[in-house]
Amino acid sequence: MAAHWNALQTRIHGVPARRASGVWRWTSAALAAGLIVALIGLVRLRQEALAPRVASDAQLLLPDGQRGATDAFPIVTARGDSYLLMTSLINPPAFPAYRLELVEAGATPRTLWSSAALQRPANDTFQISVPRAFLPPGKYQVIVYGISGDRQERLASYSLRVSEAAR
Repeated sequence: MAAHWNALQTRIHGVPARRASGVWRWTSAALAAGLIVALIGLVRLRQEALAPRVASDAQLLLPDGQRGATDAFPIVTARGDSYLLMTSLINPPAFPAYRLELVEAGATPRTLWSSAALQRPANDTFQISVPRAFLPPGKYQVIVYGISGDRQERLASYSLRVSEAAR
């Protein structure tokens, strides 16, 4: 039966059946090798994403209303892979937890990021590492909330601006 099948395959396709199955084996091996290369690439990308990054210039943001006649949206700069923003609370009331929001400032503010509940830092200064690619040029605010149960109280806001030159 196998000999008749091979003869039929040769007449129809010009290739014996054993050769056709060999092509499938090579194709399967090539696909498996490609899949392995792709998985190795994904593992490397994940390792790079989890690797430490350098935020070379920490920038202390002053609470809104504390700058006097200076720019309402001071420009932040990044020399490394990210912006390191420091928001220092001045004589904050005690809350069991705190939350930070990064908001795109404008006529209709839009929340870009919100933290989970945080403990109060010993120096009353929260540090936020923001990847450079996360903030296109524009005006933003970091808002700090005090949390007590279901109640949230806005404690301070910190305005900043990312210019095209700062990217």
